[in-house]
Amino acid sequence: AVEEMEPLQKLYNLLEVKEFKTQMEGVALFLDLCKTSPQLTSTNTIQIFDYFVLRIGDTHKRVKQKVLDVLAEIIGILRDGL
Repeated sequence: AVEEMEPLQKLYNLLEVKEFKTQMEGVALFLDLCKTSPQLTSTNTIQIFDYFVLRIGDTHKRVKQKVLDVLAEIIGILRDGL
């Protein structure tokens, strides 16, 4: 439904921007969505990862480290849904 898409659209927007603090917010939001809405995130995994992987190659060291930390954590959270 439309309500489900709002947090995803916000996530996509945060992960797309160039400003590292906003990117960090996006990475934190992704982790939060995985914890609070695992069904939503596992259903939209491919679309989410299209944006999320951009941050893995980020030039900002803190963003890249946060992404890798979150990735390790979400694998455990979403393992059963994937």
